[in-house]
Amino acid sequence: MGFEKCYFLFITKSMAYIAIEENEVLQWRSKMKPLKALKGYIKNLAHFELHILLTQEDDVVVARCLDFSVSSHGDNEKDALASLSESLTDYLNYAIEKEAFNEIIDPDEERFWEIYRKLEWQKGWMTFQKMAKYLKKENIREFAYA
Repeated sequence: MGFEKCYFLFITKSMAYIAIEENEVLQWRSKMKPLKALKGYIKNLAHFELHILLTQEDDVVVARCLDFSVSSHGDNEKDALASLSESLTDYLNYAIEKEAFNEIIDPDEERFWEIYRKLEWQKGWMTFQKMAKYLKKENIREFAYA
């Protein structure tokens, strides 16, 4: 039984594999370290929220806009985000020029969204823990629910 036109991914601790078509297996060392999940906005379209994932890969920081499958990199977080901003500007200006609005929304791979959601959850949990310590320290026991 072959993998006829079958694509799948499985990951071990230090390796990731993709099986593509007739038993062909590609392998690469996965050195991606999640750093931050950020939210960004487009100037003049502040209601349109962008989801940005920062990862460390080899010697560079990679910034990905998960909403458009656009990524860029830099030596540090600031450089990666500045480069991503330039790439997004070019991407969106091209879409506006060509009136290709239906084609620009291209969500990134689910694995990046999963990493983003995990980082967001961790950030929320840390905030909750800090608040719980404060409430305990101040002996606050009454809560209002909305």
